[in-house]
Amino acid sequence: MVQFFLRSKLSILVILITALLLGGSYFYFFKETCNGDCKNGFGSKIYWNGKKYVGQWKNGKENGYGVLVAKDQKILYSGKWQEGNQISKESDMPKKITSLNDYNLNFFKTVILYIIVLERIQINLKSN
Repeated sequence: MVQFFLRSKLSILVILITALLLGGSYFYFFKETCNGDCKNGFGSKIYWNGKKYVGQWKNGKENGYGVLVAKDQKILYSGKWQEGNQISKESDMPKKITSLNDYNLNFFKTVILYIIVLERIQINLKSN
């Protein structure tokens, strides 16, 4: 019992020292941040690995139009998503645009919102 207690104290001490040496980056490694509505709506999420998704969400998963960007701002995929998965293998992004800086990302957000509005108008026209 005493050995177990000493080992657990030692384990806690090692974890604390490691966290102090690595600083906030150790804890940031597992952190994900969301801006907007990442449950049911439109938002952007930065994942623990540095990738960023900007687009539509449903039930906390990527669903609808969106873009996935690597940590170095290169576009990994853009297009339609369903329940967190890419629907097609090819990106809808024009081939000229290979990376997104903040300006392009804001432009892309505007384009996605425009597409969403057009889809809703089409749905309303069909139902009337």
